[in-house]
Amino acid sequence: MRASNVRHGTPNGAIRENGRIKRVPMAYDVREIPFSCGPRMAMTIPWGDVATAWRTTGIPNIRVYNATSPRMIARLKRLARLLPLLRFRPLRRLLQRLANRRTGPPEQVRAAARMYLWGRAARRDGSEVTMTMETPEGYAFTVLSAVRAVERVLEGGVATGSLTPSRAFGAGFVRGVGGVVVGGRIPQWLIDKAPVKLENGVSVVQALLDERHESER
Repeated sequence: MRASNVRHGTPNGAIRENGRIKRVPMAYDVREIPFSCGPRMAMTIPWGDVATAWRTTGIPNIRVYNATSPRMIARLKRLARLLPLLRFRPLRRLLQRLANRRTGPPEQVRAAARMYLWGRAARRDGSEVTMTMETPEGYAFTVLSAVRAVERVLEGGVATGSLTPSRAFGAGFVRGVGGVVVGGRIPQWLIDKAPVKLENGVSVVQALLDERHESER
């Protein structure tokens, strides 16, 4: 459960279904995911990508997973029965105070750890494509990508408005962040589906998932 969810009193899950965000129970869907570092069990979480991935790609059905041990998944499902108790304001405030005490990882972990991601896009006829991506540790990657975003803004030529990073800076933006390795390729049907095209005609979806050789040079 994310600390922010506890702070806002919404310890539920969320997915996007038929273009709309839908509230679902915690650990609504559980599956094994083949990360590049090896297979891991994972469960759905109410991550921001449920909103932003749709704005970037227009794909109507989106689920975001987080690698979690089977024991923790089972524990969270048991705890779900107690969620109505969070309507009791004093208990919610106590949990909020506990959540606010959480801190990020120490410097040595941020410097050495890696984050592994996996993505899958499929259509109704059963065809699909998957990809993997490896980045610096989550907090470190946030800093590196934020700095790179500022640099791109200062370089000029960036669209204004409320935009996801790939729509603001181009779909290959993530590959310009140090330590990122992108793998996998994408079929033409998904390339054509992307609602946003870059100036060179490359779609946002293609540049998000394609061009493995660029990362391996």
